[in-house]
Amino acid sequence: MCEHISNLGPNYPGRYCIYCGQEIAQIESEDGQIVLIRDDRIRKYLAVIHKGQQKRVEEIVPGAPRSRIRFSDGGQEMELDTARVILAFQDPEEVLRLE
Repeated sequence: MCEHISNLGPNYPGRYCIYCGQEIAQIESEDGQIVLIRDDRIRKYLAVIHKGQQKRVEEIVPGAPRSRIRFSDGGQEMELDTARVILAFQDPEEVLRLE
């Protein structure tokens, strides 16, 4: 575990430590939402709005620089910049809007 983790605080929205670059959180799908999981205790959830409707997320495969998301309704899959996902975790609305 990163020695800087205590400096980041529980609301740190990133996947990697800003000090050492080590991965400190995972991005997964859970109950139809995207979730950032750190230490299995800290969880931040994102609802996904796609073309004006909230969609259930079946799976997210994070990658650099692009991530893939598959929706539950028919398995539609799309790619988006991973940076958009991370920025959405920083947004107080906790919503990822995809058009």
